Amino acid sequence: MDGITAISLDEKSFSNGHNYLTILSDPINKRVLDIIEGRKIENTEELLTWTLSPKQLKNITLITMDMWKAYMMAAAKKILPQATIIHDKFHTVKYLNKSVNEVRKMETKHEIALKSTKYLYLKAPRGWSNQEAFKFNQIDAINLKTSIAWRIKENFKEIYTIGNWYVFKDFFENWYKNALQSKLKPMIKVADTLLKHLEGILNSAMHSVSNSIAENINSQIQIVKSMTRGFANFKGYQNAVLFFQGKLNMFPL
Repeated sequence: MDGITAISLDEKSFSNGHNYLTILSDPINKRVLDIIEGRKIENTEELLTWTLSPKQLKNITLITMDMWKAYMMAAAKKILPQATIIHDKFHTVKYLNKSVNEVRKMETKHEIALKSTKYLYLKAPRGWSNQEAFKFNQIDAINLKTSIAWRIKENFKEIYTIGNWYVFKDFFENWYKNALQSKLKPMIKVADTLLKHLEGILNSAMHSVSNSIAENINSQIQIVKSMTRGFANFKGYQNAVLFFQGKLNMFPL
């Protein structure tokens, strides 16, 4: 593992309730490096320092992660202060989608037109069917709060086409003001969250490495879990994940 220069941190639910795993993966070689129970600061620190040697940790220049505080505090600030943080588009848009849906749920209480439209507002316009596009245009003509929230979300995506630090900052400043002026609490809240993590979001727009591989690995892990119909303990789960997703050298010595 001496050649690793980029890593990804992601979480996954392990069993019923709020039981989570933290998955450390290699986005370049598309493999799991190790997993640990929990997603707290101490779990993340243990995972990083147990899996990678001090020398290997010093070679890490990029780290992709969610905006989860424990990952930021342990990985970004304590263990890997030299690494560039990347909050990729997938997780950022996930936060925006959640906020739009919160606006939609509040407005649905007195707007019948919004009934059963959750996935319409979560999908990208290019993925709409003709029927969905027609439905959206009908609702859009009413100029509801949900439509305003949706536009704020879609406008933010333009950030990933800029590729210039100064233009990016100007664009975000105007976008942020627009979100505040909407007076929609969920959109203001997410705008404040993105402001706090602005550098990591910009890095996502400037680098090709993202958490998309980690999300794909997450899906593959779920398949392993489904095929085995669960595990009696974490160790069995860990062994299965590393066997199928660790890209181990199985040839005899």
